[in-house]
Amino acid sequence: MNTRHLLVALAAALPSAAFAAFEESGFSARAISMGSAFTAVNDDLSAIEYNPAALGQLRVHQVGVNYLRQMYIPAGSVDLDQISLAGAFPIRRELANGTFGFAWVYTDHEKYALDRVFHFGYGTRGFVEWEESQFNMGASVKFLTRTLESGGGELTPSFDVGFHQKFKDRLSFGLSFLNVNGPKVSGDRVPFTFKFGVAETVRNFVWALDFTKREPSATHRPSTSLGGGIEYWTSTARWGSFAARTGLSLGNRMRSWNGGLGWRIFGAQFDYAMTIPFNDPSPDLNHALSLMFRFGEPSPELQYERLLKEESRIRDELTGALEAGEVKRWKFEAELDDQRRQIDDLRRQVSEKSASEAELKGKLQDMGVRHQKASDSYQKLKKSVERTPQEKFEEEWGVYEALKAGGAPVPVLTERVRLLLREYKDRGADLSPANQELLRLLRSR
Repeated sequence: MNTRHLLVALAAALPSAAFAAFEESGFSARAISMGSAFTAVNDDLSAIEYNPAALGQLRVHQVGVNYLRQMYIPAGSVDLDQISLAGAFPIRRELANGTFGFAWVYTDHEKYALDRVFHFGYGTRGFVEWEESQFNMGASVKFLTRTLESGGGELTPSFDVGFHQKFKDRLSFGLSFLNVNGPKVSGDRVPFTFKFGVAETVRNFVWALDFTKREPSATHRPSTSLGGGIEYWTSTARWGSFAARTGLSLGNRMRSWNGGLGWRIFGAQFDYAMTIPFNDPSPDLNHALSLMFRFGEPSPELQYERLLKEESRIRDELTGALEAGEVKRWKFEAELDDQRRQIDDLRRQVSEKSASEAELKGKLQDMGVRHQKASDSYQKLKKSVERTPQEKFEEEWGVYEALKAGGAPVPVLTERVRLLLREYKDRGADLSPANQELLRLLRSR
């Protein structure tokens, strides 16, 4: 009896002790908590597992480690512990504008086998660009090794390919084909997997949806699943950013609810995920932990605090100038009222002839000249205080230029320009500088 026949016989004799032949078992806590709907998500190191084309969107170096305790995966029941280490390294070169990634995955199938996978992937950045969208491709080569409890092992190559389309820096579509060469490891064919997904980022929200179809392996029948998830981030000035996530995975072999939390501070990100299956009356829960570091990216919390301080300083200066203008305006108004009283008094004296006519006329003429000058100065000051929408926009634009000169990061500048465009839309101000700046910022990301 050869090795493959032995595996099939073992699977038939022990159906409850199922194991996965390099099945899709998840990769990171963030991905699992969103129902593993990560084919189109393009800001995470997990792209190397779900769609290598999404690697190209990573803009800073990333390194992460993950631990998974899995009793259920979309293909069926399992019993495994998995540890993985991954990294991504963006480069900007004329002939290689994209991101290289690697991953090492160690999977312990309880009382059966040890699996090891070495990933080496690459995703392009801006392979084909339009005005507000870009198309990218990616591929990865994997080296699969399985060591049975009875001994032995072999090294087998496998290949993944993927495609990624991004629109307006928020909506993405992903398509990937995993294990396209259908390799065999220890007599068991690694299942070919097809994935299609869509994801959108709207400010602090991320939602994603994936459709996945898997071929059968020696221990699992063909499976189809639909996964979806939502993520929400909230930021604080001192304690970093916090995330809440939830997702569903619905398939013909396994259905489950997924949830998780995240914390990001000083370039580090901690994530936790939990999975509860629906089709098991007394389920064992899945758990996942992840730790990731981003290098070369300014801390969002520090940048946020710096932005608030700088904007507060500039606004204080503007407020001081406006308050000084209000004081001058009040003095002018008091002076005008005093002059009006003097003019009325002179007119009364003329009417009563309590003084010589020539003297009174001279005083009246002199007072009229002074009053006219004060009135002209008052109107000029009033115009300077009561600004038009265009003047207000220009002042706000000056604040933005100061922030930009101070080295604020591109995401912060982009959000600031969008706020200005929303605030002064349909108010008669010339917003062409802001429109051009927003287009430049989007193209530079």
